[in-house]
Amino acid sequence: MSKVSSTVLLKPLLVSLFLAEIDGNTTGVYGDGGRHDVDNNPLPIADGQVALNNQLFEKAIAIEDMVEDDDGNVRITARLAQDEMVGDTISEVGIKVSGSIIAIRNSAPKLKQDDEEFENMITFIF
Repeated sequence: MSKVSSTVLLKPLLVSLFLAEIDGNTTGVYGDGGRHDVDNNPLPIADGQVALNNQLFEKAIAIEDMVEDDDGNVRITARLAQDEMVGDTISEVGIKVSGSIIAIRNSAPKLKQDDEEFENMITFIF
């Protein structure tokens, strides 16, 4: 079997295993310790980083916010409602599954206001 055929056959299996693992065990985490430069451009995640630098909030992610896209990859959307984290500055967002971080994203600092919702999508490519 060629490498291409093997990859095509394994992708649906990997995606289904991943979706089964994240079902009901997934949270979005938010913090203000995201790394960025003096111009507020996000910097890469530190090598070996397994947690946010300064986590402020954690919230369950609804099952409908974890979807397989048209390319067979998995997109998870972490959302904050208008009344959550008001007045906090957010510069790092992560996804946790069963208590372990599986993704982190740094961004320019954003002050969360009471008239806005906040969402961050992370796509897991298989």
